[in-house]
Amino acid sequence: MHKTNGQYYIENPSYTGPESKNFADKWNEHPERADAFFSWVEAVQKDLVDNFSNLYEEIETANSLDNVDNRNMICGLQICF
Repeated sequence: MHKTNGQYYIENPSYTGPESKNFADKWNEHPERADAFFSWVEAVQKDLVDNFSNLYEEIETANSLDNVDNRNMICGLQICF
């Protein structure tokens, strides 16, 4: 993806016609769509980082417990052995 002269462009790699196809052509006509997309990407990235951090904390907590409690916590996460 790139922006040239204020216009967004995302090439369609599967298109084999004589001219390239721009996935972002509507963003240039409706800039609010680009804004919404980038807001969505930011929210997804934040959610992924937050969820990873929470999972990491749960694993750290499980690792700090004794073996019996570890097994129970792992079973609670649907990973029973």
